[in-house]
Amino acid sequence: MWRRRAAAGLIVVAIVVGFITMLNRPWLEQWGSTPEERAETVPGDEIVADASAVYTRSISIAAAPAEVWPWLVQMGQDKAGFYSFDWAETLFTDPMRNASTIHPEWQQLELGDFVHPFPPERGLASWRVRQLDPQRFLLLATDDDSWSLAFDLRPTSGDRTRLVTRFRSEPNWMNVALGPADLIVFPRLLVGLQQRAEGTLPGMPGVPTGAPLPTARLPVHWWAAALWLAGLALLAAALAPVLGVGDWRRPRPHPGITLGIAFVGGAGYAIMSDTPPSQFLVRNWLLGLPPAVLFALAASRWVTGTSSSWARRSGRAVVAVAEAGLFVVVPVSVVWQAAAVQGWTDGVAGRVAVSVIAMVVAVLVAAINARRADPPGRRLLALTAMAAGYVITGSALVPLLGAALLVPIAPPTNRTV
Repeated sequence: MWRRRAAAGLIVVAIVVGFITMLNRPWLEQWGSTPEERAETVPGDEIVADASAVYTRSISIAAAPAEVWPWLVQMGQDKAGFYSFDWAETLFTDPMRNASTIHPEWQQLELGDFVHPFPPERGLASWRVRQLDPQRFLLLATDDDSWSLAFDLRPTSGDRTRLVTRFRSEPNWMNVALGPADLIVFPRLLVGLQQRAEGTLPGMPGVPTGAPLPTARLPVHWWAAALWLAGLALLAAALAPVLGVGDWRRPRPHPGITLGIAFVGGAGYAIMSDTPPSQFLVRNWLLGLPPAVLFALAASRWVTGTSSSWARRSGRAVVAVAEAGLFVVVPVSVVWQAAAVQGWTDGVAGRVAVSVIAMVVAVLVAAINARRADPPGRRLLALTAMAAGYVITGSALVPLLGAALLVPIAPPTNRTV
């Protein structure tokens, strides 16, 4: 018992330290910038002379400034959006539609014009163009000089652009309230701008979208896919002895840790792929659910009696859903998108081959600790059904619901792992 508790304590400490390291605000606030760029003076710094928050964020774009500028000047809630998470903006009552094409009618930006971050009728502060040098520099600021935002397009060798942004703000409650969201949204703005200027945004001509798997919208190179899969495999192996990842039979000794890791990992991939939650319901997922349930039933047996309460089983089902997202949905999505980037999913034969490979990889990652199952064959069959349901239907909801169903139908035991 003391060994389990000690191991659980070490895992908790590792998770806390890891998240503090990854979410260290200075690292995210100055996302992508170099020490030299942070030390430079950017035009417009004098507008907010006594700033409490100064963020320098940068990105390198494989396109000339003349190709980046049209995307930059058409930003705005009432125009091309901000190339971030439009589904999340809409969810929080800020209707926005991010454009994936250049609109000529939005290219006339002049000094004194407004760039609206929110619908103008709300009466919230808008941003006014304070300096403008076409294809070179854009400075936005509020009329009360409480904050400023500069976009500096610097040409580099090979017709490339180094985009350096500088945000300065006086202390106010909005910065405190929106600070955590800004750490995610603004880097996405820069990446969205980069993808559009380079023509690498999923859905643009010649760029794979991951279809028919909606969560495979993140362009993943083969080496990044390998790192994702290796990390998930190591995570499954590390958690198996203590947390019982993938074991639907037994109550979890530390379900909160399992749920937290799975949620952060799965949600992180979904956010990076910019997949609206509604797309989990795409295609004919209902047609794939009955086979998944039948496979799950075949891999288990009906419960004839249980000493566990329904509430406890519901909690275990939530953990199982989170695990299915992390160890089934994400591996299938990663393999599929990496193959799509290489063009291997263009033909029917390629799609079938990639589907089989993605299913096998997902099952192997999820079943690393299958030796703890009793018998292990049933779990392997259930995992295969989950991965197959996702690949066949194109809906990530199939493996998630399949995992939830496995908890009430799996033969129960009160023994923890």
